[in-house]
Amino acid sequence: MFIVYRFFDVAGKLLYIGRTIRLQDRMNDHLNHAVWFEKVTRIELARFKTFEAMCAAERRAIAQEHPIHNIVGNGKVVVGQRLLPHRSRDNQQIPWDEANRRANVLNSVDYEKRRLKFQALYGRDPRT
Repeated sequence: MFIVYRFFDVAGKLLYIGRTIRLQDRMNDHLNHAVWFEKVTRIELARFKTFEAMCAAERRAIAQEHPIHNIVGNGKVVVGQRLLPHRSRDNQQIPWDEANRRANVLNSVDYEKRRLKFQALYGRDPRT
């Protein structure tokens, strides 16, 4: 099954658009690696018959809808660019490896919170 999904927060703001052929695995990825995942209160799914149709729909949706947490395809970075669009408090662009290190620290701190959010959304523990 080819799926494009959209994550929304409580106010209805579009947080992220993604694509997958394994929905449960991708949701676990977001739970474990996306610090913004705890803000998700609604998920919308669109199913496609082909991989190509799914990819085209995702690219088009990101370009037109500008989700907050999409980076590639959202005008924030181009494929192959090695800097994230995030900036530090002194307005310096953060290198890729430093941004990932910071995200990993946040992920480890907030894991339990995200695990509980996942359990509330899907009715099961993501570790099982």
